[in-house]
Amino acid sequence: MSAASGASGSLVRKIDGEPHRVMYETFANGWKLLTVVPESHFNQYTFAISAIGAATAVVALLIAGFILNRIVVRVTVPITRLVGAMQRPEVLAFKEPLPAQNSGIYEVDELGQKFATMLVTLHGLIEKSFTEEIERRQLQLELLQAQINPHFLYNTLDLINCRAILSGDKETGGIVRALANMLRYGLNRGQTWISLEGEIRHVEAYLHIQRLLMDDLAVDIRVPDDLLSASMLHFCLQPLAENAIVHGFAGRTEGCRIAIEARLDGISLRLRVQDNGVGCDAEAMNRMLEERPIEEKGNEADDRGASEADVTRAASPAKSPALASPSDKDRGGSGYGTLNVHRRIRLYCGEAFGLKYVQTAEGTCVEAVLPFRPNLNAAPAPRRYEHV
Repeated sequence: MSAASGASGSLVRKIDGEPHRVMYETFANGWKLLTVVPESHFNQYTFAISAIGAATAVVALLIAGFILNRIVVRVTVPITRLVGAMQRPEVLAFKEPLPAQNSGIYEVDELGQKFATMLVTLHGLIEKSFTEEIERRQLQLELLQAQINPHFLYNTLDLINCRAILSGDKETGGIVRALANMLRYGLNRGQTWISLEGEIRHVEAYLHIQRLLMDDLAVDIRVPDDLLSASMLHFCLQPLAENAIVHGFAGRTEGCRIAIEARLDGISLRLRVQDNGVGCDAEAMNRMLEERPIEEKGNEADDRGASEADVTRAASPAKSPALASPSDKDRGGSGYGTLNVHRRIRLYCGEAFGLKYVQTAEGTCVEAVLPFRPNLNAAPAPRRYEHV
């Protein structure tokens, strides 16, 4: 009691050898209230309180983490699914629509709906642009054909032919008839597709005139009778034959040979034009065809630059087409060259078709690969085109 000085306080004293905490409080009448508690009790309660506090904090953290994880999953998983659906190749290629998103989150569902609407609009614009491009080129072709006025040309050529026959000049009459046939099959009444027989007659008329212009030109055309009625894209063979004569036989007048063959390869119709000219690097020509854009730029300068001259054959086997001189390129500005044929086949028939150069020991060999379209309504001609 003597150590309990002051109105209130606490102190530690040993009682029976064990430390005790003595707490005292003095009342107004002078009496003092003493409370004696062993120190071991305080340590026991402190540990229990700390354990309860720590357990409560861990449980609170677990509950908060679970709630936060649910919130994050509810927001991020629908967005991840939407991104995955957007990146599907079928969706990007417009082959399948974007799957509807029912995530329960308004913003995510609205984002998916707007993206699907954008894809539909973009697909429509691409289709519209493609259709307008086809229509524009068709109108250009029809305008060109209208300017040619084929009936007037046919009548004029018939008149020249009659005059030549009456004067006994059969050679001139044959040239005029060949030119008339070339124009007739070349115009093809504005149709995109023609029978293989008509295409053969077209190139046959062209080569007939070239044989009269060149001293020594041998032409061999071999087409099976059962393929003559097949339907094919118009104006494919004549540019290839012209390319062989203009570039393959440049500066050469003797020993010139051109062979044209047609064969069926599964679902494909293969038309081969081969010559014994200066030759070219087939691999380089094929790479050049693939590297060129399929759609033209739409202006006259690009049309001229994308013509036959851009894919002209090399002047010699050692000379690459990519290194052709400007003079070589300027000769082919007809606009209906090999690249033009390749583009038209790809445009109308698909990416699986087109021109393909084949490496040969002599000259140049190019194949036009088209889809086989049998024309069941037309009977093949009885004659076989050989050794024109």
